[in-house]
Order: sequence, then structure tokens, then C-alpha cells
Amino acid sequence: MKRRLIALALAMGLSLTLSVRISAQADRLSTNTDEKGQPLLLRNVIHGSLGVGPVISATAFYEHIFLQPASRKMAVYARGGFGGMAVLLADNSRYVLIQGGIITGRKSSHFEAALGAVYLFDNDLEGYAPALSVGYRLQKPGSHFMFRTGLGFPEDVYVGIGVSF
Repeated sequence: MKRRLIALALAMGLSLTLSVRISAQADRLSTNTDEKGQPLLLRNVIHGSLGVGPVISATAFYEHIFLQPASRKMAVYARGGFGGMAVLLADNSRYVLIQGGIITGRKSSHFEAALGAVYLFDNDLEGYAPALSVGYRLQKPGSHFMFRTGLGFPEDVYVGIGVSF
């Protein structure tokens, strides 16, 4: 009987500790600050990009950061997009894409990398292909402005701006 009471007390203590910890994490995410009150990257971004190279492209994206540790060293996100591209001296094509990626850095300058899949449709270019990008992102934690540039497919060499909320 005494062992059961001790086990019950330990279970209740652990449950209370986890509840407090989860509540603190939820409060941190709802206020979009870390444990020291420093702002985190805003969790949602709508942005557009233009790309040039052998392919000229324009893409609109919605992105959501779903994991951002309190250390603020890295964030994990998912994004989806829709765009169109013109292959020089060939046909035009439209596409939809989904990607998962990471953003590194604590201040306003970040490295970003993403990998996913793109579905090309219309004309001769039709089917699935890998969608990838690596680049630089300027996004101050807590700020609504976002700028990005880099290299990827289907964007080629791209420049983009957006708003985060």
C-alpha cells in the first residue's frame, strides 16, 4: 500500500511538472518570445519570388514554422507554393510544390535550405521532380519583413520578399 502511495505521488508530481512545462511552452509560442523574452521568428510567412536562369520563374509561397527551439539557433518549417515558369526557347509550365526546410541563425541573417517535390503541369513539361533551394534569408526575429535570395529548382537564381505574421 505504501509503495502504491509513493508511486501515485511520484506520478502526480511528474504529471504536474509536465503540465507546467507544456503550459510554459504554449505561453512562449503564443507570445512568440523565448524564455528570456527575446522575440522569435514569426511563425507564418507569405512571400513571392522571381527566378532567372535557363528558366524564368515566379512563385508565391505560404510557409509555417512549426518548430523553433528556445535556443533560437534553428527553425524547422514547411511551405507550399504555386508558380509558373518559362523555359527559354521552349514551352511554359505551371507548378505546385511542397518543401520542408531549416532556417539557421539567431539574429536577422539566416541560412535556409529546403527539400521537397514539385509537380509540373501544362505543355511538354509535366510530372514530378525534386524541389530544392539553398540561400540567404534576412528576417529579424519579431519583424514582419522577410527578404530571401539563393539558388534552387524550380526557382533557379531567385530573389523574393514577403510578410510574416
